[in-house]
Amino acid sequence: MAMPVRKPDAGADPAAPAGGRLGSAPPPFPQPLHSPDGPTPAAIQLERFERSVREPQRLALILRLLGPLTGAQCLFLGCGAPSGALPFHLRAAGGRWVWAELTSRWTREMGELLAEPVSVVLPSRLPFLDGQFHRVVVLDPNLVGSQAVPLSHELGRVLAPLGRMVTVAGNGKPALSIRLLHERSAARSAGSDATGEADAPYNRAQLALHSQDDVLPGLSFRELEAMADEAGLIPDTRGACSRFFSEWVEETRRRNGAGPVGPLGRVVASLDHLVPTTRGATVAVAARKPAMAVAE
Repeated sequence: MAMPVRKPDAGADPAAPAGGRLGSAPPPFPQPLHSPDGPTPAAIQLERFERSVREPQRLALILRLLGPLTGAQCLFLGCGAPSGALPFHLRAAGGRWVWAELTSRWTREMGELLAEPVSVVLPSRLPFLDGQFHRVVVLDPNLVGSQAVPLSHELGRVLAPLGRMVTVAGNGKPALSIRLLHERSAARSAGSDATGEADAPYNRAQLALHSQDDVLPGLSFRELEAMADEAGLIPDTRGACSRFFSEWVEETRRRNGAGPVGPLGRVVASLDHLVPTTRGATVAVAARKPAMAVAE
């Protein structure tokens, strides 16, 4: 669950449904999901989301921190890591979305999935109007490096007064149990290219798209909050997901060929509620933009 650390969001609309519509159906998919050569990149991303316990948790965390989406103009900004099917499901949850990436590496796959344009933008000058967006999602800002400060300033500029920004990244200070789990998994897979023969076409394509998904440097809550402070925003809520039991299920699934998580695996993942909130492998911070000062 999210853990309040400061004031609650004063700009939320109490009449709007909290967190969007997580259970609503995605919009119709306009692209073919399979070709004579096998599943398309778009199909791989959607199927990967459904097979995982980690990805739906990340979506739920973001929606919980974003607040109401009805009628909101929203920006999704990727910072160089694959976003998978996350944008597709964010769009299904409500709001009017604009898609942007800091690099062109994943824009083709993302554009095919959404059937909408994806802009490649500069962190020092986002091509959007002042106060254009009510909600902003920033995925993996740990990859921005030396451009973090100018990017923060730009994000603060394009966010509307009383708007909310959610930054999401891998936890730079995960629980010791999760670190040991990942290190053990990496040691087991070193020198092995096995992907699971039962699902070989799916897995080879998945690895090509997402080979870096679990080896990104992370950020702590304090670092995410510092980014919000730099943007002129007020961090008010922390959240985390994918704790030890979910990560154990994901690592087991990957060793067994990245197949879907079965009923037993989902039961095991549900034990995450026994783990303290801040100890997840994924962390997020929500921040709000203050209302403009009224001139006397």
